[in-house]
Amino acid sequence: MLLLRRADKAGALAAGHFSLKRHHYVYFLSFQRVFGELLVELQKWFDEQKAELTTTVGVEHLKVRTYCLDESTGLFQSLEDVLREKDFQPPKLLTREELSAPPVQPPIPNSTVWFVLPAMVSGTTARSCLDFAEALGASTEQVSVVAARVDADVSRFYQGLQRYRDINTRFQFMFHVPLHLTLEGRCPACALRDSFRAALDRIGNSRHHLRELLQSTINQLEAVAAQNAGTLGLESRSGARLSAPLMACNGDIGIGSDAL
Repeated sequence: MLLLRRADKAGALAAGHFSLKRHHYVYFLSFQRVFGELLVELQKWFDEQKAELTTTVGVEHLKVRTYCLDESTGLFQSLEDVLREKDFQPPKLLTREELSAPPVQPPIPNSTVWFVLPAMVSGTTARSCLDFAEALGASTEQVSVVAARVDADVSRFYQGLQRYRDINTRFQFMFHVPLHLTLEGRCPACALRDSFRAALDRIGNSRHHLRELLQSTINQLEAVAAQNAGTLGLESRSGARLSAPLMACNGDIGIGSDAL
């Protein structure tokens, strides 16, 4: 897959033990790095998405209002550069909080709204886009997601969704990157950590060197909490590449400013 190959080249893959709400993951992507690596492909895809709106859907390009959920991934700048060259209205930068709270303003009937998202993990962000467009009085909505991290059934559902209430709706995904996840009570990394804890309890206060080794391993297996469902922007404090074995990385990787 192109995205994962480029992610590996950019040092954007992070292996480890990460938690998000009740889900646990064993690797994540730093989208800020991989989007920089995919700049040409991203801008070409934006051009294609824009052309679909103006030709396939048949809307006037000057009437398209574009919103981008960037969250420090660099996506907004890439989109802005493309639209500046094509006589579109400038895109507006949205925070996740703004997207979750539809605007309170007079609707503009028969308008077109285009959302550009770095990732989609569940239906929560998708529903926020639908509600936001409805609050704006849109008749047509397009949601373009760079990396869909949903399973195949959810992906097919949204790509097959053509209408939401009174809005003509289209969801487009550039990449599909379903990340393997487990529920909190079924996480293999948690089970391994608990096994080491049980071993530590059994040896008591003797064998100090073994206790130190076990405690160090337990610490490395603790889950790093994600701040948001969009993605994790994980940055090595030492600036090293993020690809690493599970037990070797938790102590060296923190959540950087591009965490979603």
